[in-house]
Amino acid sequence: MRDVTFIHDKFDKIIPIEKSKSVSSFIKGAKFIEIEETGHFKMLWSKKVIKIIEE
Repeated sequence: MRDVTFIHDKFDKIIPIEKSKSVSSFIKGAKFIEIEETGHFKMLWSKKVIKIIEE
């Protein structure tokens, strides 16, 4: 299985962060990263998120 990383904004108004935490808890070895100030859709273009993915 490939590595799985969840990136979720703490204050996402579309999907509460608790939902992503719950899903990630079922995936062995999943990494969960909380971020702020990206919302739900803005994170797709966020330099912060892009940097996390590149690393």
